[in-house]
Amino acid sequence: MQRRSTDTGGGPGIFLTAGVVCLVLFALLTVCVSAGRTQSLDERLAQQFYSVRTTWLTGLIRTLTWLGSWKVITAICVVLVAFPATRKPWGIPVSALAIATNMLRAVVKMLIGRPRPDRIYHLVKEGSWSFPSGHALTAIAVYGFLAWNLWKLGKKWRWLAVICAVLAVSIGLSRIYLGVHYPCDVLGGWLAGAGLLLITIALTGHFSRKNLL
Repeated sequence: MQRRSTDTGGGPGIFLTAGVVCLVLFALLTVCVSAGRTQSLDERLAQQFYSVRTTWLTGLIRTLTWLGSWKVITAICVVLVAFPATRKPWGIPVSALAIATNMLRAVVKMLIGRPRPDRIYHLVKEGSWSFPSGHALTAIAVYGFLAWNLWKLGKKWRWLAVICAVLAVSIGLSRIYLGVHYPCDVLGGWLAGAGLLLITIALTGHFSRKNLL
């Protein structure tokens, strides 16, 4: 894979600011969820997802959610770190994102302690607390970073960038369909993951300008 400039266009400052905004919005949503202000809306929206369930769609969604599992994310990190050409510009940032998202997920879940939707809606087995969605958080950060960098490689790689971008969003939606998360759990994961992603893009852009990546 040919390595090109990691120039971020508007400069790292724009991405850093946007990342901070996403994290602030995540903090505000966390307060609302913790206070129970989203519960009624979450339950109504979740029912819309349950209403479209079919056997073939459920099989597809289960495969989709598997792509956001820690087994797959870890495999991606290992592959990117293993090759010298992708280690610094891809492997290290992606691995750092995976670790950061996991730590943030664990801390917030423990602090908020939001129960998951009723087990009668679960199509997969899950434990722990509900907010935020770890799949949504990690997918938007890891697949988002891959999408961003693949897009910059040029037209040859943009089809793969689009696939990664679609996965970044759809993995989170799959968690609602499968009945293991509320919509605001996924929204929280997206906001937190986007915040970490944008900050990482800013940092990699800064380090690239100093020829450190």
